[in-house]
Amino acid sequence: MDPSVVDQVIELVEGHFPGLVVERGKALNFLGMELEFIGQKRVAVGTVSYIKDMVEEFGVDNLKKVASPAAKWLFTIDEKTPKLSQEKADKYVTFVAKLLWVMKRSRPDIETAVSFLITRNKAPDKDDWCKLVRVMSWLHQTEEDVRIIGADDLHKMLTFVDSAHAVHPNMRGHTGGLTTFGTGIIDQKSSKQKMNTRSSTESEVVGTSEYLPKNIFFEMFMEAQGYKLESNTLAEDNESTIKMSKNGKSSCTSNSKHISIKYFWVTDRIKNGNITIVHCPAKQMIADYFTKPLQKERCFTCSVKLLWVGIM
Repeated sequence: MDPSVVDQVIELVEGHFPGLVVERGKALNFLGMELEFIGQKRVAVGTVSYIKDMVEEFGVDNLKKVASPAAKWLFTIDEKTPKLSQEKADKYVTFVAKLLWVMKRSRPDIETAVSFLITRNKAPDKDDWCKLVRVMSWLHQTEEDVRIIGADDLHKMLTFVDSAHAVHPNMRGHTGGLTTFGTGIIDQKSSKQKMNTRSSTESEVVGTSEYLPKNIFFEMFMEAQGYKLESNTLAEDNESTIKMSKNGKSSCTSNSKHISIKYFWVTDRIKNGNITIVHCPAKQMIADYFTKPLQKERCFTCSVKLLWVGIM
């Protein structure tokens, strides 16, 4: 609040680390990110310069116009596809690492694609290269886009969790989740599930168990900052999963009695009042974006919401 206090802190730091570059104001550069505080409890996080340099290094001539970061066959793997040469494989790994850095800071809209590309680092093939080219093409088209994070109310947190059943070649599901305070998202997850499941409901139960620890961390973090949550809502689009999460094993049918008890710890959080679980219609389930490569209008709508549009 007092600029003189800031001056004193800067002088103290410079005493130990001389030659620091000091920036003031609402627009700052930090570790490759362009940060701009734009009012209404919102901050824009961009990596525009980084993305432009990355695209130029990759080679603009290799890119084409695309409608989404990933085609619908993103998770498809053909073991007969020729592997990349060592030189091209090294380039693949380098740019996937760059994409990983970008997606976690300013571009959550590429996380579903990048989460798959990462799993192919060990021995990428020509199909993987084509999928990488598509992500780079998407970034080239949208390189000016920035991520806006805001808070309509710091006492109200909303978490979306969704899962796609048996979408990988080994028939495992894919978990998608995100957390928001109203505008943009503060966290997102897109990852292959660690076990096979027998139904979409079971996939949803596993997905909720995988993402919810993030929700608990944010709840504790916000309370430590002086913002005890008044509302912590978990949105699900599967009615059976909601019943099982609320009631535990007592809501399991013959098709779900085999589910391990370890996935029902969520029930304790709900019964203790830490989390309120509600139904979210499938068309409004924005976490669906992180479970599969969406296309056309659905992809556009979700990606825009992830970057800056109000969600609540």
